[in-house]
This record gives sequence, structure tokens and C-alpha cells, in this order.
Amino acid sequence: MSIEASARRGRSFLAVFLASVSALVLVAVLGAGASVAQGPRVTAVLADPIAAAGTSGSRVIFTANQPLATVSAGQVTVVPSVPFAVDTSGRSVGVRFSEPLADGARYTITVDRVSGLSGVSTSRFETVVDTPAVEVHVLERSDSDDDRIYRSDFDDDDRVTVFEHPRIEDFRQSPRGLVVSTINDQGDSDLMIVPVDGREAVEVKLPGVGRLSRLQLSDSGDRIAYTWTDPAIEGLPARDSVVYLSSTATPEAPPSRLDLGAADPRIDDFRFVQGTRSLLLVTRGKELLVADPVTGGEPTRLGQATLIDEVARDEPVAYVRTEEGPARVDLRTGDRTEPAADHPEYGRPFAAEKVVGHGILSTYLSIDDEGSLSRQALVLADDSGAERLLADVPVSDAVIQVCAAPSGRFVAVTIAPDITTNAVDDAVLAMPGDMVTRIIPLEGGASRELPGFAISWCRGPAS
Repeated sequence: MSIEASARRGRSFLAVFLASVSALVLVAVLGAGASVAQGPRVTAVLADPIAAAGTSGSRVIFTANQPLATVSAGQVTVVPSVPFAVDTSGRSVGVRFSEPLADGARYTITVDRVSGLSGVSTSRFETVVDTPAVEVHVLERSDSDDDRIYRSDFDDDDRVTVFEHPRIEDFRQSPRGLVVSTINDQGDSDLMIVPVDGREAVEVKLPGVGRLSRLQLSDSGDRIAYTWTDPAIEGLPARDSVVYLSSTATPEAPPSRLDLGAADPRIDDFRFVQGTRSLLLVTRGKELLVADPVTGGEPTRLGQATLIDEVARDEPVAYVRTEEGPARVDLRTGDRTEPAADHPEYGRPFAAEKVVGHGILSTYLSIDDEGSLSRQALVLADDSGAERLLADVPVSDAVIQVCAAPSGRFVAVTIAPDITTNAVDDAVLAMPGDMVTRIIPLEGGASRELPGFAISWCRGPAS
């Protein structure tokens, strides 16, 4: 073949190649233009129904095929209604729920008039979130057999054992499994993550040999915290009720000690603060503190308290006990108000907490003229002040703990019957041997009782 013919063939191939590339580019441009003209399309939806029913702050995230113009709250509808916030970033729009969703419910989330940055056409995004039915875990101790943690739903009376051990101290429920504190044969604490699907438990590294108490988890379930006490040497432990933190993601990592600067490191009670990385603490000297475990140093001081009943799930507010009675503390300002006042029928308020969507739940105690307990009642007051008596507990029994479900649809009351003859065990978290947890529905239906305590709704240990 001559050089001239070869050159002609090369020029012909180049012309065909350039024409093909131009056509492909034109098709791509026209396709992109058509896509923009048609408005955004959803390419993915991210949601976690289990987390949405367990904690506030969960999100549904729509991802589109093109960058989006800012979406306002007025374009979003959630059915059934629940408070939410909206944010737009790049190709995504997120709907963040301000409170936990109801158990066993279907939510429809619709975003109308969604447009790309061009604003040529709009689209409608829609998805559904089906939250799981109510299911709880409960700790049941035994004098003769192993202690156990069992699972129960509300459809039947079946109780399925998910973990057994000779001495279970306490547990909390996380997305990775149950975080369980036990006592070994030497009388020291062990900590483990127990998957609920039957896989082998994973040991969580502790600060040393000693005992932990007040086991807790952050609402997202990724951070573990507890107070730690060393064995006594010459009458005094080197570390006495100091707070340590671990991660459920890296249980093998050494735990970190909470730095409280010059404040008393001995902690009688604490809670994670929802939506932040901070902890609310009550020191041995009854000082109420807010501390950041990341930055450390001097905590914020919020006055005095004897115990923490609850940190609200939907706002930076805590309900604490004081020498004068329960108080509502704004964690941003330290301002205090009374969540409940003395009641002519029920007596004095002893403890209080917020129930999502229903108001303030107060435990009242009435003392007669002779100084004896004459009544103990649980009363729910809504935002208008209307009251509802949830339970009248006989004075022969002891109210051990009161915890509302994350969704606000149920209240769990743990009771020790016949407290004068109900012997207390020898655990670090010592409890009466006979205990029942009564579950009270707030939106209709019959109450039911489960043996044991530490129902997985409770974010703190029984006090």
C-alpha cells in the first residue's frame, strides 16, 4: 500500500472518529439537558426505622440525580404528623425528626416542588418508613438459676432468653447488641457486647480489675460510659466512682477517663445529653455539672442536685431531684423551674420526667400526719395542665424505677412487691429479689406485667 493511500485511510478514520465522538457528546448534552428539564429524580433513599423509633434526631435522606435548590419545611409533609427539620446539601435533602417515631407505625414522607439549581422543572419525592413493633429486653435475676436477659414483644406472652450468666449486674441496648455488665468468680466486673442474633459475645476492655456501676449508653448507642472503682488498698480505692468511656465500635480499645478539671471526680449519677457529646453529672458533693469528654477541662456548673431522673429526648433540658423536690434545668442557661407542685390529692412530687408528646410524668408521695407513707401515685400532666392518674401503687410495695418509652406511647413502672419482706440481693446494683415491670399504654389498650427490671427503655440504672 502506498504512503499516500495510507494517509488517506488515516484521515478518513480520524474524520469518522471525530464525528462519532461529537455525536456522543451531543447525545450526552441533550440527555443532560432533558434530565434537567424533567426535574430531579430520586436515586437513593436512606432511612433507619429502628433508630427512628428509638431516639430523636434520626433522618430520612433523599439523594437526587442533580444538585438541588434549597428545600423549605413548607414543602415537606410527614403523615402521621411529627415535628421535623429540613436541610439541603448538594444532591441531597434530609428530613430530621425532632422526636422518636411511634413503634409499629407507617410514616409517609413527601417532599413537593423539588427543583434543581436550574429551576426549570419540579418533582415530588416520596417514601415510607415502617417502624418495628414494640419489643423490649428485661433483666431477671434468680437465687437458684442463672440470671437472664430476655426479649418480649406485645403480641403474646413469649419471653425468649437472649443471654444467661450466673451474675448479671445491668445492661443497655445498642444497635450492635446488648452491652452487659457481669460479676466474675473473683467478684470483679466484666463488660461485654452480646449480639442478639446468637453470635459470640465480645469483651469490652476495662480500666483494670475492679467494679463498674451506673452503666449507660449514648442515645445513638455508639458510646459506653460507667463509673469505675478500684479494689480498696489500705481502706481507700485509688479510683472511686470515676467516669470512663468506651466505644461499641472499638471494644478492644482502652477506655478513656473523663477529665473534670478541678471538680470532684467522684460521680454519684450521670447521663448522656441527647444530641451532644456532653455528659450531665452529679458529684459526690451534690454538684450538677455538664462536661465535654472531648475537650475535657473545667465543666459548666449548674448548681446542686442529688440525682438525675432524665435528660429530655427532644430538648436540652434535664429533670433532677434536689433537697427541695424535683427541678427542671435548662442545660443551656442553668435556669430552673418546678415541673410539678404539691398536690392536694396526691401529695408532694418526688420525681419527674418528660414523656414525648404527652407532657410531664410525676411520681407523688403522700405522707400522713404520723409521718408514714399513705399514697404513691404516678400522674401525667399534659401541656394544658390536664392530669391523668396512671398508677396508684400500694404503700406496701416500692416503686423502683419509672421510664417512658422513646416514642412516648408507653410508661414502664418497676415495682418491688411487699418490700418489707422482699430480701435484697448482694449485687453492686442491689435489688429486691422479687420485681415486676408494669407497662402502661398511654394511647389505649390494657396494661401488662413482665418479671424483672432494667427494661431496655431506661437509659439509666435503677436508683
